Amino acid sequence: MKKSYIFLFVLIVSNLLSQTYPKREVRAVWLTTVYGLDWPSAKATSQNGIQQQKNELIQILDNLKLANFNTVIMQVRARGDLIYPSRYEPWATSLTGTLGRDPGYDPLKFAIEETHKRGMEFHAWWNVVKVKDDSTLPPNTNPPHIVLRHPDYVKYYKPNNEWWIDMGKPEARNYLINVVMELVRNYDIDGIHFDYIRYPNPDFPDSDTYALYQSEYPNKEEWRRENINKFVRAVYDSIKRVKPWVKVGSAPIGIYKNICDSNGVYVYSPNCGSCQSGIPVATGWQAYCSIYQDSRRWLAEGKHDYHSPQIYWDIQTNPKYNVLARDWKNNSYGRHIYAGSAAYRMASNSDDWSASEILLQIDTSRSIGVEGNTFFRYKSLLLKGLIDSLKNSRYKYPAFIHPMPWLDAVKPNPPVNLIARKISEKVFELVWSNPEPPADNDTVRYYAIYKSETSPVDINNIENLVAIVEGNRISYSIQVDDPNKRYYIVVTAFDKLHNESVPSNEVATIPVAVAEFKETPSKFELYQNYPNPFNIETTIEFDVPFNSWVSLKIYNMLGQEVRTLVDGLTEAGKHKVIWDGKNDSGQVVTSGIYFCRFIAGTFTKSIKIVLVK
Repeated sequence: MKKSYIFLFVLIVSNLLSQTYPKREVRAVWLTTVYGLDWPSAKATSQNGIQQQKNELIQILDNLKLANFNTVIMQVRARGDLIYPSRYEPWATSLTGTLGRDPGYDPLKFAIEETHKRGMEFHAWWNVVKVKDDSTLPPNTNPPHIVLRHPDYVKYYKPNNEWWIDMGKPEARNYLINVVMELVRNYDIDGIHFDYIRYPNPDFPDSDTYALYQSEYPNKEEWRRENINKFVRAVYDSIKRVKPWVKVGSAPIGIYKNICDSNGVYVYSPNCGSCQSGIPVATGWQAYCSIYQDSRRWLAEGKHDYHSPQIYWDIQTNPKYNVLARDWKNNSYGRHIYAGSAAYRMASNSDDWSASEILLQIDTSRSIGVEGNTFFRYKSLLLKGLIDSLKNSRYKYPAFIHPMPWLDAVKPNPPVNLIARKISEKVFELVWSNPEPPADNDTVRYYAIYKSETSPVDINNIENLVAIVEGNRISYSIQVDDPNKRYYIVVTAFDKLHNESVPSNEVATIPVAVAEFKETPSKFELYQNYPNPFNIETTIEFDVPFNSWVSLKIYNMLGQEVRTLVDGLTEAGKHKVIWDGKNDSGQVVTSGIYFCRFIAGTFTKSIKIVLVK
């Protein structure tokens, strides 16, 4: 039996015997807009067309959310045209059928908002160098297409019948940076994702440009690589100066250099050639040699945050998916790799892969240790029931996105004063207080709620995750399966770049028995209520050292009495009182600041309570 088949057999059996679900994993999809391949199918030439586009995109995002995807990489610049308004480049043809025609709304703004509503990251997929697919000149638009606006920046590449930007010209690179930065400044994107960040082939017609710089770079191949590198460095630094949290990534060609198996050791072929000895295991179109894409350098220099290499081959044949994925991971320089999978090859008019090939590629990626997977493209996920297979197996549970410590290593502080209030037999209302800001003053982007039958709650087990709620919420209702069981619950906080806090205090659905307090308090004391602020109810604790007459009342900012909580003889000991935000008449009071005043003998103390509805 061949080694590759043994590998597949072992992988399948091991997966069946022990399916594990990672807590952190990027699950991304390329959402293609050129020619409306994934979206949109309708043209925005009327209000009905606009609504059809919106409804279609909502359905796509809902499908991805239900399958526990967490990242959308949407094509926003396809062929020198854009799905958002710009002072540099025209509206995309795919939106209306006409280059430069205003669709009547901002598709990018809509897409970002809808993606964020579903708790997913939005990465703007931006094709860099290839700007037109045929030899004809584009029509006049306002603003003009780059082929008309800056004909000196582009070259017609006859073998492919395409127009490409001449990256050897500094003014062309600066133009691209300006267009990128317009996007970054104007939109709340989580990342920008570059594609076609390369040359088309060695015979690209840029001899005249090279002649201007020949003395600086005697080697034309190195000159071309450095042209791309200069753009990458400049655009990365420009983005980070404006929005340091925006992730920068690319989709490089899957084969960096040919890989040969030399007696069980994988080595690159010499001088960008074929394997002179040993067995070819990952050979083909070499990015470094053929299209001058030195993408490993971008990671090594810290000018990219991730790569989604296009590893568009299967596991069994050359070039081997598993060999290439491991090669990218081994040369990631501490940055992230989201292995790109060719879901489109499941189509009958392509290679007719089975869905199991994609599932095995996910298993392979996990075993190698890459940080996630990206699939080309959305509609291909619908082939052969793949998206349902993902939802029912590899993506059965949600996964959080990996943090990027080189961008942000400061964890949020944990939520405080978590309480669980029983609403019905199986439903509990969780309420907590927002944490204090951490050292970097990041706000909480979202909270994660975990539940377990054992204590302490294991927050590293994704099967314990109950819900993810927005950072502006401090309450959530959960339902338990068995009201006679004790469930333990904690809440954690996440920031924008997915750093997670330590857990909050732990609560239980059936109160845990606490030993009776034997010692009498030494003095009167009133403690700060918790949670504070609160929106349903809050707990107030006080100490009484001997039997005493106690008054505990709530007042508003005007000094008017709102609620009497205690007014009578109280036994010595520790006491807890719940205020449900109502006055003495049983009416819910308005949001605002209140004061709780405690009087016992000659002792008096007040605390400030904040009610937020």
